[in-house]
Amino acid sequence: MKWTKTTALLALLIFLFSTGQVWAHNPAAVRIADGFSLGLYVNASGELNSFGYRLLGLLNDHWSDDQRLAVADSIGDDGLHVSVLADPYVFVQYDNFRVQGGGAAEGWVSVPKELAEVAFRGITIEQIESGGLKYDFSDVRGQGGAYAYGGLTAVFSLADYLGLDVEDIKIGVSGRYLHGLAYGETDFQGTLQYFEEDNKARVVSNDLDLTAYYARQGRGWAFDAGVYAQVTPRLAVDVSVENFGQVVWTDVSAKRYSRPGEWELIRFGFDPDSFEFDFDFADGEELQEEDLSDLDDIIWKLPMRIRLGAQYEFDQQVTLRGNIRQTRFADGLTDFGLGGQIEYRPVKFVPLTLGADYSTSQSLTMDGGIGLRFDAFTMQLTAKNLQSLLLSSGRGLGFSFTVGLQF
Repeated sequence: MKWTKTTALLALLIFLFSTGQVWAHNPAAVRIADGFSLGLYVNASGELNSFGYRLLGLLNDHWSDDQRLAVADSIGDDGLHVSVLADPYVFVQYDNFRVQGGGAAEGWVSVPKELAEVAFRGITIEQIESGGLKYDFSDVRGQGGAYAYGGLTAVFSLADYLGLDVEDIKIGVSGRYLHGLAYGETDFQGTLQYFEEDNKARVVSNDLDLTAYYARQGRGWAFDAGVYAQVTPRLAVDVSVENFGQVVWTDVSAKRYSRPGEWELIRFGFDPDSFEFDFDFADGEELQEEDLSDLDDIIWKLPMRIRLGAQYEFDQQVTLRGNIRQTRFADGLTDFGLGGQIEYRPVKFVPLTLGADYSTSQSLTMDGGIGLRFDAFTMQLTAKNLQSLLLSSGRGLGFSFTVGLQF
């Protein structure tokens, strides 16, 4: 009994500092089938760190100045970040071996707060008079790719060999071949500065160089490995290394818009119809447009993640889940995250979830969801960034959706 209470307390502590979907890509969490098994799943998600659910009523409406400023104030302190992901796949499994295939598409865009606010707040006289209004386009970043994949997962139970006092312990590995379908990324350089001179507002560009790279051919690989332990009938823990791999894009081209040197602009603004920034130069010239081809290959490293997770079946209606994770991105940035989720089932096949998460990239976020869960059918719909609905200072929107069939 003492061991059970200790492990339950450990799970509760991890829940306070961890997040929801614990074993999304841990191959050791794959159930060992009794014979053949077939599955079809679709996952999709999208997330925005700015704006909020309470501002959705302004869509398709003429904004007053106060409403426009409220939208500008809702942009995240670290800028505007948008991310999307889709991952449909199928698998055929026999005992402890699974062959899977599918596709994945993911992308993200990041715009600094000062530039994002131009679309809603505009530029004030006070900002111009201060002389400190300067936009650096190197802070505008975007990247996305789509690929098809196929691979093999193998999972093995070691409980009978290790002699440990646990219900079960499994190890799993998976490898995937990735066939690149499309890729794009941005490389923006240059600055714009607003200042006052001789009682006149001036806008000056300096070495503008805006390049968008794209490719339609690529190939690569990815691996996952993990351990899953069913410590007691109620408590399970896992650890995994996920998404270790890369795609090499080979037919790289680019579209480049540039104007070297220092030039004065009549106007710099944002066109919401075309979703583009406008540059009107005083001399009537435009940005120089150039098509680039036969460029060097681009190595797109997948975001590698290390996760430690736990799940505790509190009773027949309540499950606590959590993880601590570290994610390393292609640009060298590292994100550390922790959070927690509670699942309540008022009816056995209807799970309701509520979770909280903290990461160095997004601070504190909250989510809630509802689903259906049967032997052969699963569906889950989750609303992300619920803090923008519950807290006056909350920001963000988002969703995730999973539907699957398994026989």
